[in-house]
This record gives sequence, C-alpha cells and structure tokens, in this order.
Amino acid sequence: MMVRQRLGMSPILPRLTCFVTTAAWQTSVYWFMGALTNNGRKLANFAGFYKGIQSAGAAIMFRIDSRNAPYMNEFASCWALLAGSLVIAAPLIWMKIQDHVTLEEDLRFSDETIEEVAPTVAPEVMHEKA
Repeated sequence: MMVRQRLGMSPILPRLTCFVTTAAWQTSVYWFMGALTNNGRKLANFAGFYKGIQSAGAAIMFRIDSRNAPYMNEFASCWALLAGSLVIAAPLIWMKIQDHVTLEEDLRFSDETIEEVAPTVAPEVMHEKA
C-alpha cells in the first residue's frame, strides 16, 4: 500500500505544493532581475539568459529521468543544482541590487543614450494633462 493511501493524503496536495513553490520562486527571480535595472533591453537579456539556463536544466533532468535513475538521485541533483546556483547568485543579489540607481549608471553597458530614454516632459506636467 502506498504511503499516501495509508495517510489518506490526496495526490493533489504534493502537486499543489510544487506549483505554489515554483510560482513563488519564479516571482522572486523575476523581481531580482527587475531590481537590477530599469532598462528594457537589459531585462530582456537577463530574462533570455535565465530562461536558457532553466531550459538547459530541464533538459538535463529529463535525460536523467529517461535513464531510469533512482528518484532520490534526481531529487538530490535538483537540490544540489539549486544550492549551487544560490551560492553563485547570492553575491549578485547582495551587492548589485540597490534602492536607487542613477540614469547614467543604469545606461552603462548598453547602447542607449540618455536622450533616448529620459522623459522630455516633467512628471508633474504629465499628471496635470491627464
């Protein structure tokens, strides 16, 4: 008899937990990316890189699963990859995310100029017209 049948647990509970934690993780990752810059081009590059790494990880896990590896090995490798990525990402999160970034600093390492992205009308004037 399976464990969940003995405990009277529905199979939806583990899946629901997985979906909720995945959604929370995705939200935090996208928030971190958004906090790194206000530049749309940089954000697109960050998101593309993240999705590429995510897809590569999914492909690796799919291959491990197709070779009929024990589930505990898959579980351990998922957590090991997560822990390794957090070790790499933690310094970036702690050192690069700031409360305020100047426009010049935000445009550094991009091909945009201040004239292209700076507002031409003061925010107060825009609110008065609305």
